[in-house]
Amino acid sequence: IIRSKYFNEFADNSFENYSHAQIKNGLLVLINEYSTLQQTNNELRLVLKDVESNKIIGGCTLREIKLETYSNVELAYFVCEEYRNHGECTKMISNVIKMLIESNIKIYVVKLLIREYNYASIEVAKKLCFKEVREIQGKECKNILFERVICKDI
Repeated sequence: IIRSKYFNEFADNSFENYSHAQIKNGLLVLINEYSTLQQTNNELRLVLKDVESNKIIGGCTLREIKLETYSNVELAYFVCEEYRNHGECTKMISNVIKMLIESNIKIYVVKLLIREYNYASIEVAKKLCFKEVREIQGKECKNILFERVICKDI
């Protein structure tokens, strides 16, 4: 899966030229580091499943950025290629936003960082009322930071 087209399309690093052993070793290091990071960062990972086939077709990660009593969260997501352009990403992000608004968690802003040429994700962000904030230079290209305020009473 890590060498799949949909995974590498918007990743900062491509895994196509790595051997199976190199990928396995890198993932083991990442898993070991993740268990250490788990103690200091609040992160929520969700999967998106196709109801009929029960196949995982996408997912998202919410990572907290603490600001005194309120938090900002960064939302990262993916949808497998064959399920793109069917509204799955829009529904997933919309449901995550709804869950955050209805929860007791004090979240002020949800942030999306999208590559400048990922036009589908840019359209999803705009459709879901995210505002373009600024461009940020990444390793390979410019990224666009989008934000949506979900709690107005700070």
